[in-house]
Amino acid sequence: MPENCATIIDLLIEQRHSQGMTQKDLAKAACLTQSVIARLENKKAIPQLNTLLKVATALGCSLEIVPMEDKTAVESCHFDCVDKCANA
Repeated sequence: MPENCATIIDLLIEQRHSQGMTQKDLAKAACLTQSVIARLENKKAIPQLNTLLKVATALGCSLEIVPMEDKTAVESCHFDCVDKCANA
């Protein structure tokens, strides 16, 4: 699995833990199964973009494309978590 993909997954896991959610809680909130969340978190396969978007949204987060300063790198991802309470 590409390092940048693993980094995004690690951030999602960290966010799930910080919110006190179980995999089952997250799966329900994202309209996915717990086994999909487990496979994602175990990095068994490269996740589809739609799956990442569902999980991020369920955590009150977004995935964004941000221009990179270093033009020699191929890609960059930015993970932004939005405080759910701020939007309430």
